[in-house]
Amino acid sequence: MSKRRKKKRRSNSLLSLIVTLIVLTGAWYFTGGQPSNLTNLFNQATQTVTNSTKNVASNDKLADLTYHSGESSFVYVNHNKAKLDPQKWQINKVIYSNLDSLNRTSTGNLAYLESRNLASDDNRVRQYVEPAAWHQKFVDRQPIINRGHLIAYSISKGINQNGHYNPSDTSGDQNNPKNLFTQTAFSNQRIQTIYEQKIRSALRDGKRVVFFAKPI
Repeated sequence: MSKRRKKKRRSNSLLSLIVTLIVLTGAWYFTGGQPSNLTNLFNQATQTVTNSTKNVASNDKLADLTYHSGESSFVYVNHNKAKLDPQKWQINKVIYSNLDSLNRTSTGNLAYLESRNLASDDNRVRQYVEPAAWHQKFVDRQPIINRGHLIAYSISKGINQNGHYNPSDTSGDQNNPKNLFTQTAFSNQRIQTIYEQKIRSALRDGKRVVFFAKPI
């Protein structure tokens, strides 16, 4: 795994993170042209993050990349240096971008988070929104397609669908068309969650987080 360098945080404890979500192709769940056990392949695919990681100069270069099975599941943008400005953190909110002409969340969402946004799983409900290109496929009777959240349920407690904080709302973001996209289960459950866990840890430590997520 690429060595992660610890940097001194600003005195106001702001944490700036950027995550670009890449929807991986379905090639990862095949071995030798034949379907294999999904759980084992999840584990094998996750291990590819230890491979050398690609780097692109900016977000607009990501769409030009082609993912090949066995390659690292990470792509660093701008040499893993976020361009988010922690000084812009003023109030606890999420900026949900409008859907494009094809009803996709193609622009990305920007969140300004703090510890009160940590949500409990107790208030989760069934997901019914079908984002653009939604379909379901199964391997070994397990779904390989997920409804991906740009801003995770677990870090959006109290944020309504307009992006404003409401202290009476004890749930995280759910069934919000502006925050969902069609995503492989692997990229959602094994890759995206790595960064979401970092955010949860930062919030538990009392830090504020600037977080941007965009599907490619």
